[in-house]
This record gives sequence, C-alpha cells and structure tokens, in this order.
Amino acid sequence: MKLQLTDYDREFSASNLRQDGEALKWDSRRGTVFLLMRTGYGRGVELTEKLVADFEKVLPETMRYKTDFSCGADCSFTILSQGYSKVFPIVVKPAHYAMFSCTYNEDTDTLNVILPSSSSRNQCDVAASISVKTVPEEQPKRKRFSRIEEKQSYSLQIPHIPGYVDGDLYYTFDGCRYRYPITQKMLGRAVSIPAYQSRRPIVSASVENGYKIAQ
Repeated sequence: MKLQLTDYDREFSASNLRQDGEALKWDSRRGTVFLLMRTGYGRGVELTEKLVADFEKVLPETMRYKTDFSCGADCSFTILSQGYSKVFPIVVKPAHYAMFSCTYNEDTDTLNVILPSSSSRNQCDVAASISVKTVPEEQPKRKRFSRIEEKQSYSLQIPHIPGYVDGDLYYTFDGCRYRYPITQKMLGRAVSIPAYQSRRPIVSASVENGYKIAQ
C-alpha cells in the first residue's frame, strides 16, 4: 500500500479534534477514512516527506483498519473507518494526537491523506489525571522515659500509570528545596515517606508532561 499527500478539501477534512473522557472526537462532513497519529505530549505533528517515507516502510500490504503501527520512537498511527460516528476510544495517558481525513483508492492501493487548513484544529494534547493520596501513618506509642523522638511518616499512594517513566512525577515538601523522583516501583502500592518538619509530601509533575495531579 502507498501513501500520498493531497491538498486541503473542505468537504473531507478532519477538524476540531478533542478529548472527551476516554475517547477522541472530531468533525468531518464527508470523511469516512482517517489517519490517526500519536506522539509525545506537546510535540505536535507535521506531515513531512520523511515522515511519509517512514509510514510507507511499515504500511501493510493490504488495508487493515484499527491496527496500531509504529513508525519510530514515540510515534505511531492507526487507520480508521468511522462512517457517521467520529468517536474513537483511547487509553488516557499523556500524548499528542493528530487526525487526518483520507480517501482510499482500491485500484491503485493508495491511501490519499488530505492536508488540513491552518484553522482545522486537527491536533490536540491528551492529559492524564492522577489521583494521589497521602495519609498520616499511625505512630507507635513512645516508650516510657525514652529520649528517642518519634518522627511522623506518611503513606503515599499513587495508582499504576500505563507507560510511566521514572521521574515524570516527584514529591517534595513545603519549604524543602529538594525534589525526590517517583519511580515506577512506587506506583500501585502504599509507600512510607518520612515527613519533613512534620509536613506532608506534595506530589507534582516534573515538567509540562501531561499529568494533572489531584491530591
């Protein structure tokens, strides 16, 4: 199968791509075949000749819908046949998506990708909301006449995050200048964190990487 770029067509072009819960939605007047691209959060997508060449290296010999194809580091695409419903379910994790309307020529086995206009809004970022719990741990009773000071600790609980990379999140404390990276091994279970001057840990995202923290 071959891939070819074609000029903007108002009737077929995909536009207004947006996240709606655990799905993507978009608009198109007459488009029924679409190319959905996924890459890193905040990166954006531009269809260059090099990218088209990378696509053609992994395109199937015959048309296959709703199959995820990898075309390089942190880049994949899926060909969709949608009809009237412009809704596609996704796994919600930080990523950037771009939707392109297409036409498919069976005689030449060519997927014609229609380029968007500058106002199409055919791309969007998808963020992931992470619920974090920090619960004070029960302190053991201090022994009588003991001079050992018992320190407060907190139970930090972060759910499993698909595709998580160590250091995407970190914890710190109010008034503390250090940041402590959160690793994949710390997810999906309770982790005991010693308090800093009796203050509870605060979880944040390291950079603008698409995580929204609720705690």
